Amino acid sequence: MHIKMKHFHTISTLILCLVFAGGLGVVVRYYTLREVSNENPSYTLSQETTSSPSDHDILNGSGGYLDIFLRAPENAVLPDISLYCNKSGSCYFFLPSCALLQEYTIRYDETLYEMTIDNIPVHTGDKLSAYAADTEYALTIRETHEENTDTLSRTITFMQSENLPAVFLSTATGSIDYINSSKEYKEPGAFICLNADGSIDSQGSLAAIKGHGNSSYYDVEKKGFQITFEAAANVLSMGYADKYILQANAFDGTYLRNKIVYEYCKDLQMPYIVDTEYVDLYFNGEYAGNYLLCEKVELLESRIDIQDGYLIEKILHDRIEEDDQVFQVTGMRDFLVKNPTPVSEAELEAVSEYMNTVEDYIKDCDSYEKYENLGQYIDIDSFVDMYLVNAITNDIDSNIASTYYYKMSDTEGGKLYAGPVWDYDNAWGRAERGYVADLNAYPTGYCEELFAIEYFRDAVIKKYNELAYPLMQEYLSDHIPALIERIAPSITMDTVRWQDKGYHSPAYDDYDSSVSYLEYYIGLRLEHLYDRFNHPENYHYILFVNTAPGAVYRDTEYWIKDGMTIPDEVIEEVMEHFHCETFHFENGKAYDNLRPIFSDTIIYSN
Repeated sequence: MHIKMKHFHTISTLILCLVFAGGLGVVVRYYTLREVSNENPSYTLSQETTSSPSDHDILNGSGGYLDIFLRAPENAVLPDISLYCNKSGSCYFFLPSCALLQEYTIRYDETLYEMTIDNIPVHTGDKLSAYAADTEYALTIRETHEENTDTLSRTITFMQSENLPAVFLSTATGSIDYINSSKEYKEPGAFICLNADGSIDSQGSLAAIKGHGNSSYYDVEKKGFQITFEAAANVLSMGYADKYILQANAFDGTYLRNKIVYEYCKDLQMPYIVDTEYVDLYFNGEYAGNYLLCEKVELLESRIDIQDGYLIEKILHDRIEEDDQVFQVTGMRDFLVKNPTPVSEAELEAVSEYMNTVEDYIKDCDSYEKYENLGQYIDIDSFVDMYLVNAITNDIDSNIASTYYYKMSDTEGGKLYAGPVWDYDNAWGRAERGYVADLNAYPTGYCEELFAIEYFRDAVIKKYNELAYPLMQEYLSDHIPALIERIAPSITMDTVRWQDKGYHSPAYDDYDSSVSYLEYYIGLRLEHLYDRFNHPENYHYILFVNTAPGAVYRDTEYWIKDGMTIPDEVIEEVMEHFHCETFHFENGKAYDNLRPIFSDTIIYSN
C-alpha cells in the first residue's frame, strides 16, 4: 500500500503529528502507523487501498494534489493547503473564507521543482502579496528530479470561498485513500472548525473518521463521511455530541435539496429536525469540496431527547446487516430499531407488535371514534407534517429508506411519532425516477394510508393552506435565492474540484440550469397539491399496485382529472418503478391507456 505523507519533509519514522493551535492551548495527537494498523484491530490498514498518483502523473494528466502548498503565518491556526491540478492542466489553490492570501507563503521542495507564476520565479517561502484571489495566472513548472523533463506550461488560480466556516480534518495515515477504499474502514484523526472570520469554533481529537451513506458513498467519487469525537463537541452551536455527518450532496447538482428540506421542516415547527451548516471541507490540507455538516439522527439529549424510547428507521431489505435488529410491518416490510442498540428480544417484539397494531388501526379507521382512539397510539400532528413533507418534496426514497419514527416510553405517553426527516438529495425530480411532478414518486406508508381518513385529510389540507404552501412560496421567492448567494463562491470551488469526475446532475450540465429546474419542479408540485387538496371533486384517485413479491415499490399514487387518460410519461415511470411492461384492472382486463378515467381506479402490474 502506498501512503502519501503530505507536508512533512523530514519524516523518517512514519510518525504523523496532528497539531492544531487553539485560543487557550494546543490540541496535540501523535499516531504511528503501527498504532493504526496493529494495536487497534478496528483500524487495520488493507493492502487493497488505492494508491495515490505520483506528482509526475498528476502534472502529466492524471489530476490530483501536488506536494506544493500554501502556509499561513506562524500565529495563524490555518493548516497548509495543497495545490490541485486537474486533467486539463489547470491548477488551483482552494482557500477558505477566513484566509488572507497576501499573508500566505508558498512551500515546496526546490530539489524537486522549479516554478514561475506570471513569468516570475517563485521560491519556497515567498509571500503571495502580488497575487489576487479568483484571478488566473500563467504557471510554469519543471520537475528537476526527473531526467529530460520539459518545462510544463499550466495556469494557476487562487480560488476563495466566502461566508462559510471551514472544517479541517487530518487522518492518521495522512491520506484519505484508506477511508475511501471501503465504507467499513475507519481511522482516527483530528478536527478543527474555523468560522468565516477565522475564529475557532470547535476542535478536538477524533476517535474515527469513516465513510457514510449507501449510494451516496458507493456510487460517487465525492463521498459522505461520519466523524466521531473522542469527547463530545459542540460544533457550530449544534449541541454537544460525539457524532456528526458530512453530507457531500454529490447527486444534487444544486447542493440545495437537503438544506432546503431541513430548514423548511424547522419552519414548519417539526420537532427534532437536524441542525446543519454548509462548510468547506479539507482533508490533510486537500480541499474536498462543499459539504453540509449535520447533526446525526440519534437518541441523545442534544438530538432526539426522549427517555427510554426507540428510534426506528424504514430500511431496504438488501441493506440489513448481520447485527441489525429488524422487524416487519405488514405490507411495508423491514424496519430497524436504530437506537438504542442492542435491545432485548422482548423489546423488539413489543416494538414490532406496536407498529403492526398502528397499521391495523389505520386500516380499520372508519369513524371519528376510531380516529380518536388512533390518536392514543400515534401523534397525529407529526404524521400530518410527514405527509406534507413527502407530498411536497416527492422524494423517491420516502417510505423506502431513511424514513424515521420514534416511539416514546410508556412513562412519556408511549405514542409513535413520525420523523425526524433525513436525506432528501433525491427530492424534487433530482433522479430520473421522480421527474413527473404530479405522480407520487414514492410508495405509500403510514402517512399516505392515513390520508384516506377524512379527519386526517382535513388536518393535512388545513396546514397546507395556512402554513406549508405560503411558506414554500416564500422559500422560492426569498429563502432559496439567499441560500444560493451565500454558498455561490464555495459551489464554484466545488465544481472546479470535481469537474473531472463528471457533473452531479443527470439532466443538466451547469449549476444555473439545475437550480432553475429545481425551482420549476417545486412550483409545479406546489400548484398540483394546492389544486388537488382544494378541488378534490375534479380528481380521481389512481393506485398502481406492484404485484411482484417483495417489491421495494409496493404501490404508487396518482390523481387524474375526470375524463382524462393517464399520460404515457406516467405509465412509463411506474413501469420503471415496478420493473413491469403491462398493467391490468382489478377485474383482470388489460389496461388500455387510451381509456379515459371516470372513477377512482386500482391498476395492477403484470
